[in-house]
Amino acid sequence: MAEAGARKAATQNEVHQPALGNDVQDEARAISTVKNKIYAYLLDVKHARSKRTFVYNPRIQNGQMNLLATNRPFQLCTAILRVNKQIHSECISTLYRSNLLIRLSLYNDDIFWTQSFLEGTEMGFLCSNHNLTKNLTKHALDVKLIQEASKQLRCQVVFSVLYLPQFIRFLQSMCDSLPKWGQEHAIHLHLRHKYCSGPGATERILLDPWRNLHGISDVVVGTSAITPEYANNLRTAMMSNFEPENWLHSLIEMKAFGSEKYTAGNIHLALETYRTVIATLESVYRSNHGKSLICLPSRFGQEVNSLRFQCELNLVACYLKHVGTLVEALLAADNAVDLSENNEIDRVWTASAPRKPFNDKSSYTDLNRSKVYMDFQVSFYDISCLTFQKRKRKLILISFV
Repeated sequence: MAEAGARKAATQNEVHQPALGNDVQDEARAISTVKNKIYAYLLDVKHARSKRTFVYNPRIQNGQMNLLATNRPFQLCTAILRVNKQIHSECISTLYRSNLLIRLSLYNDDIFWTQSFLEGTEMGFLCSNHNLTKNLTKHALDVKLIQEASKQLRCQVVFSVLYLPQFIRFLQSMCDSLPKWGQEHAIHLHLRHKYCSGPGATERILLDPWRNLHGISDVVVGTSAITPEYANNLRTAMMSNFEPENWLHSLIEMKAFGSEKYTAGNIHLALETYRTVIATLESVYRSNHGKSLICLPSRFGQEVNSLRFQCELNLVACYLKHVGTLVEALLAADNAVDLSENNEIDRVWTASAPRKPFNDKSSYTDLNRSKVYMDFQVSFYDISCLTFQKRKRKLILISFV
């Protein structure tokens, strides 16, 4: 009897140990969440943007310019990085992952042009001291703006990705108002770190917006963190004047490249390519070019929607081969259904772009609709099975307790 009682007590202890472990994990997760919110409040520029106006005063030394702000554009509390090694290691990822810092290097022969150019951007810089920016290694993107092959570095500044669309619009205004400006300048883009999770997430935030800039004489895109095909497509889009037919043809070729990689078994690269095509479609219709695209014949708009429809279907196929992406598969299938039925197309496009291309329900065949409905049902079924398995495991644990 004593041995039976001891075995029963031991069994009860073993059963209750996982519950205790889960409580500890939940508590640790809650503490981590609170700490991350505190770090974001102190180090994320979205929370630390100053409401005071600021003016930059240039300081020229050894042919290079440092900009000193009258008031700090951002009130980042970087002192927390010096508390201890543990907090520093936890905070530093928040600083770089949340802000996605961009280092801009300006090369030209006229140092006073540098000052007027930076003032014209109306951006707030996190750092404009060359002694600090030259040793920076954790930023996400390097941008070099070179005038007429100049090798004279005049200024380096660091800004958050929040200012990237504004900066690109300023560059495009320079190209539009001064046609020779684009011919005299070259842009080098080098993606250094992929801080965003998900295939192609960092590229969509840091590189795809550059597709809205056209007319640059020379563009160099580094391939250490991206595929050569993606870099070449981005380079071609920026160097040429925006022509809708050529732009759409380049995206169709990119989609075909993704299909080749999918057939070859490289699901990750195919998934990244399809998402890039969709993100490019959305970004261009969101830009000023979208105003001219919606005025084109209905045939062009239908080709755009057909391309997106095919990419959404291919995304479903890629997502179903990845564990943990069933929800994304269901969303992609839902978008494909709406496109094929011309149902709530405003939701598909205006969620990411203020304008939408022409879409005709009759252009989709019954085979297209049957395939997309089958993909939708498969995604929904897989999610239902996964949810059932999770609930079953939870019920088993509860029954043990």
